[in-house]
Formats: sequence, structure tokens, C-alpha cells
Amino acid sequence: MEVDAFFSQPKNTDEILNCVRNAKINNLQICPFGAPIASSNVATITKQIILDLTKLDNIIEFDWNKSEIVVQPGTRISTILRLVLPLNLTLTSITGFMKNTVVGNISNDVNGKDSWKYGNFSENVISMKVILSSGEEREISRENDPHLFNAICGGLGLLVIIKEIKLKLKPIASYYVDASTRKCVNLEEQLNYFEAITEEKSDFAHSWIDPFTSSNQFGRGLFLEARYSEIKHESNRKEVQKFLTPRTHILGIRNDTFWKITRQLYYFPVHYLATRAKYHKPIISPNRRMPLTKFQSPLNDKFPNWYRIYLPKGFREFQFLFPVNIFPEAFNALLLFCRKNGIAPIVSGIRKHKKQDTLLSFHGDGYSLLLNFGLSNFSDEKIKWLHEHLVEICLKYNGKIYLGKFPFISPDAFKELFPRHSEFIEIKKQLDPENMFWSDAASSFLKGLV
Repeated sequence: MEVDAFFSQPKNTDEILNCVRNAKINNLQICPFGAPIASSNVATITKQIILDLTKLDNIIEFDWNKSEIVVQPGTRISTILRLVLPLNLTLTSITGFMKNTVVGNISNDVNGKDSWKYGNFSENVISMKVILSSGEEREISRENDPHLFNAICGGLGLLVIIKEIKLKLKPIASYYVDASTRKCVNLEEQLNYFEAITEEKSDFAHSWIDPFTSSNQFGRGLFLEARYSEIKHESNRKEVQKFLTPRTHILGIRNDTFWKITRQLYYFPVHYLATRAKYHKPIISPNRRMPLTKFQSPLNDKFPNWYRIYLPKGFREFQFLFPVNIFPEAFNALLLFCRKNGIAPIVSGIRKHKKQDTLLSFHGDGYSLLLNFGLSNFSDEKIKWLHEHLVEICLKYNGKIYLGKFPFISPDAFKELFPRHSEFIEIKKQLDPENMFWSDAASSFLKGLV
């Protein structure tokens, strides 16, 4: 997504403070920016200042005995894992994109295949050093200011600039996981598997679904579960480095060239057949041991930069969360809507979640459905229409939308989707009364509220 904006790329705290002072003098707004991989406009601000934090990417301190690490905001998740995985330490609730930054993961409070057990990424955070719009620097933790902490996590960078983070690492026996794959004929079977998992026996659980089945088979797909292997592996930095290094070629073809060719051949019948083949492919070995990174990022492992198939117009990604008892009905309604309106997701899946104290985060006791679709075949008017109707379905079934992926909602929808919105708005008014920290996304869902 391209916008016309001023661009600042600070290399230290003094340069961040200079940016804040200059913004105040020139009556400009700032949008903190983690990494250029978002599918929405949460990290853009037109005609204002985009504050790119990716140069602040140093590991400041690492205490192996305490399983703690202190990093700058632009530190990539892959950078941390390269250091800690060989020492049998890890982070929980990370996404399939290892190039995510820590600040991006906090601001969007990302969820992962283990969020049902550990909560979202913010559960890794011990404390943060932040800069307010006034230029004041402050340290925030769950203990000293839990309400502000829970507003910043998942707050989309609209409250403060995060300049330093202390994270708690999870000790593990191995950076390998023992994974299993089971075929499911419908949604009922998928949910039965989810309900059977326990924290004692599992760490990860998610499902892939085939969105092109008949309505009586909705939810057909694969249920994938894993736990950290109890067989210890010796420290092997070269092996971890290999796991975390993206492939430069697919089927012997350079990534850019592969996706350029694929875009020309990508039509619905091809996608439909590939999806059916994935489901009907025999599961020769339902139980396998594999590196954590491969289980976390199976699509990126085989097809790095898969989102390039959606160029040049890009794609929309939705993640809807519904209470357990409502999920089946909402799931059916969403898939029927997609079928009627020509939405053919490349990635479709189900995750289980747990409730947290954060104000705007994507959390709750329920299941989420992930859908994405390319925009190339839709006019701007049709895209807007699709957005509105998908939000209507979510509201009808008492759901929640992941703002980090889809912030294209009205203020009224925002208030209904996020019951604790008034708490967030009050904190915003106290900390940033002039709305210095802002984004194109905020101009939509917060319009008239602050």
C-alpha cells in the first residue's frame, strides 16, 4: 500500500524525540511503523509523518538465567529466535511471518497457533519504555500501570511510541515439535478435535479448511496439533539459521519470477483443484517431528512471499472471532457469503482463543475464522460493499474483527465490536489530546470519537 507522506527513520531515541518535537511545531501527526508487511492501513498516514522504527533493531540485553531479553522496537522476531532457539528458549504466540518486528507484534497484539494456551503476543511482554506525545519518557509494566499496559498492547500505535521492550522467554526442551495431522469431514469434527486438546498434552492447534465444499461439508479440512518435543536437541545455530532463512527460489525459480508467472496462470479452477488435492492427498505419516519454524510457517516455508500472487492490487485479510456456541452458525453464514460473492481465499483456517484483559486486542473465549481474498477482480465499489456486509455478519453473530488486519470499519461498528472502546478512548484523550499519534485506519474507526 503506497501513500504520500513524510518519512522518518530514526536510529536512536534522540532522533525519535526530535521527530516528536518537529511534529508538534509543524502541527503534524505521526504514525509509528514496524514492518512493511501489513495488509491494511494501520501503518500508513497520508500527508503526515510515518515513523519507521526498523533501524532500531538491536538486542540490548539477554539474561539466559532469567529467560529474559531486552530489545529495541524494530527487532525482528527472526533475530530473537536465531539467538534463543539454540538455547531452547522461544517466544509464544508469534505469527507465520518471522520478519515481523516486536513493536508491530505488540501494537497489533498478534495471535498464533498457541494463543489458545498462552494468549496473544502481549503475554510475552514484561515491560516497555515509551515516549508520549508530550515528549515525556515512561516505563510501563503490568504491575505499575496495568490499565495503560493493556491499552498499548493491541492499541495499533495510537497511544505512545515504544522505544524498548523487555520480554519473557519460554524455556522448551527442544526447538522441534511433535506434530500430528488429522482429516476432518466437516466443522463438527474440527471442533471436536479442538475441544479435546489439553494444556498438559498440547502446545499448538489450528486447522486448515477447504472453502469450496458443499454446505453439508462446510469445515472439511485438516486439523493440525503439536507439542514441543521432549527429546532434547543440542544447540545448533547453523541449523536454526537455516530454518529461519527464507528460500530465494521456488521449484528452482527465483521468487519474484515464480510469482510473476503464477499470477498469469492463477485462475479459480486452478485454485479449486489445488485445494481439493490438498485435502485428498494421503496422509502417509500423521505424526511427524519437525522444527518449530516449519510448523509455524508451512505456507511461507514452501511458498515464501505467497502474498505476491495478489499483486498489484493487493488483498484483504479477515479474522473473525465468535463465542463457542455461536461459531458454527456464524461460520456457515460467512462461507455462504463468500461463495455467493466470488471470494476464493488462499488461506482459510480456524483457531481457538482465550480471554485477556487488553482493551482492543483480538481475544475472547471462542473460535476464529481466517479468510483472505485478492482485490484484483473487484471494483472499489464492490470492495466497499463486501466490507460492509462482512462486518454486518460479524455484528449479527456477536463477533469481533481483528483490527490489525481489517480496520475498515465505521465508528459505530467499532463501538459495537469492542465493548471496552470507551476505556481506550479516555486513555487516548488523556495521553494524546491533540491526536499526534494517528493513522489512516484511525481516521475511519475513531472518526468523531476523539
